[in-house]
Amino acid sequence: MVSDVNSHAPDGQPWRITVLRNQHGMVVTFMDWGATWLSARVPMRDGSVREALLGCATPSDYLHQDAYLGATVGRYANRIASAELKPLNLLLAANQGAHQLHGGPEGFDKRRWQIVRQSETEVHYRIDSPDGDQGFPRQPDCRCDLPS
Repeated sequence: MVSDVNSHAPDGQPWRITVLRNQHGMVVTFMDWGATWLSARVPMRDGSVREALLGCATPSDYLHQDAYLGATVGRYANRIASAELKPLNLLLAANQGAHQLHGGPEGFDKRRWQIVRQSETEVHYRIDSPDGDQGFPRQPDCRCDLPS
């Protein structure tokens, strides 16, 4: 991934990039915007290293793609027809015509996540999503770990 040090996230703040490593030589990279998984470099038996994720060249490129590459989507991963949860009588924010895709027009992939704690092998993100956000009730914390 190419460095993107001169760009900032939509909130005007710099990206917070986290690099994690495990004892087997795997290196993964995340950013706090969208709790997005940027890279997964996997060591192979022959000594080479392979990128295992399809992604963008720079963090700012993730703002200009609509495939949700590496993103933590929320509240819901997939499409909700007519942006309506009929059993719960909830109307959701639509972002794909009349439907809701991956949590709505201001889904979790389009927000800065707070880094609660991190170490060399794990990072814990949190996002506040109040009751009614994109039409959904309150959501619990999200935790993203790299196994050691």
